[in-house]
Amino acid sequence: MADLINKKFLAGLKYRTNQVKNRAEGKIFVPVERKLTPGDVLDWREEGTELIIVAGDGRKYRVERKSAAEDQDESGKGEE
Repeated sequence: MADLINKKFLAGLKYRTNQVKNRAEGKIFVPVERKLTPGDVLDWREEGTELIIVAGDGRKYRVERKSAAEDQDESGKGEE
């Protein structure tokens, strides 16, 4: 179900995770941010004019459906 989300709704959203680096004194966890991808989305649902997206890092985002729909109309074709 998460793969069915339009990538336009994920624009500007970040996925936060850690990279493990092994050092002589032990493991160090370095925080890393990257763009949110459809594979990072655990669940999403439409609620009124908003799209609620739950990411694998535990964050919940509320995105306006209208703005992404307008972008889709301007381009003349949708991304499916």
